[in-house]
Amino acid sequence: MARLAVLAIQGGMPGTEVVMDRTSIGTVQADGSFRYSAVSPGDHTIELRKDHYQARQIQKLFASGSPVSLGPTEATLDPMPGELRVTFSPPEADVTLNGNGQPITRIKNGSTLNLPSVPTH
Repeated sequence: MARLAVLAIQGGMPGTEVVMDRTSIGTVQADGSFRYSAVSPGDHTIELRKDHYQARQIQKLFASGSPVSLGPTEATLDPMPGELRVTFSPPEADVTLNGNGQPITRIKNGSTLNLPSVPTH
């Protein structure tokens, strides 16, 4: 009988869904940790998912009875960029945006702006 392997995460983002080979196996805890001890030996694809963040896929080889650990570098996700669609009334209004030391931006009715996301944990 083959011994199972372990997936351990330390320093992950709380609330991140952990998916192995397209099957959800749990969620990173509030302290950033996760442990799953029923991994069959072999190659597996681990995917980390969280709303408002870009998913990350990691390929790992699991050996019988051995842990595979992911640290903060692998377990941290990048925020997704935000988008703002602007509609004016009247449509010919001239609007400029500026703030926080950013360059002035002129926008037109119906424009789409890509904005950096400010994640909420």
